[in-house]
Amino acid sequence: MPSSFVRLVFLSLLCVLFALSINSHADEKKSSAPEAYTSVVRHVVDGDSLYLVGVQRQIRLWGVDAPELKKPGYFAARNALMQKIKGKRLRCVTQDHDRYGRIVARCFMPATKSRPVLDVNEWMLKSGTAKEYCYFTKGYYGYCD
Repeated sequence: MPSSFVRLVFLSLLCVLFALSINSHADEKKSSAPEAYTSVVRHVVDGDSLYLVGVQRQIRLWGVDAPELKKPGYFAARNALMQKIKGKRLRCVTQDHDRYGRIVARCFMPATKSRPVLDVNEWMLKSGTAKEYCYFTKGYYGYCD
């Protein structure tokens, strides 16, 4: 009799664990929608990275490859991005997270009466101060060879 009871308890535990496993996978699917952050730009790091007010992690512009510090074109890229977005409200939609823990996102400036919604990532490419990061974009913006 005790062995039947032990089997029943064991099978019950297995059923509970299985149910919890299914539920946790359902939660993962629900949370797979891209996260979006809407806030004011508090700091521009360089030509492809920024911080938003209220968001702790750095945001890296998806598909944008701007020159790094001490490389030719660094200040032109950083200054172009800074003049365009510093203090402005952006909506950044997460595409990925990189190995440094940064949020990799497409960022948009809301429309105004004089212009439609601005894709900041694409604007950096059009400005000529950054290049399309073709490895990741697979030519999405049309600047890859």
